[in-house]
Amino acid sequence: MVKSLDSFDFVALPSLNKAMVLELARCEFLSRRENVLLIGNSGTGKSHLALGLGLAACQRGHRVRF
Repeated sequence: MVKSLDSFDFVALPSLNKAMVLELARCEFLSRRENVLLIGNSGTGKSHLALGLGLAACQRGHRVRF
């Protein structure tokens, strides 16, 4: 199963800024040569978010590494 941002449960983590995640999914940070750093406790969705952002970047023609 591919983990996308569509399947991320933002309700389960109300402290996460959903608008910011969706902005990152537009991948504009890549053209500015900026990085994204995901920090949090185990089980908070960091890997899911990283995979979702990577998928969004691939869908826009970017190469990614995970």
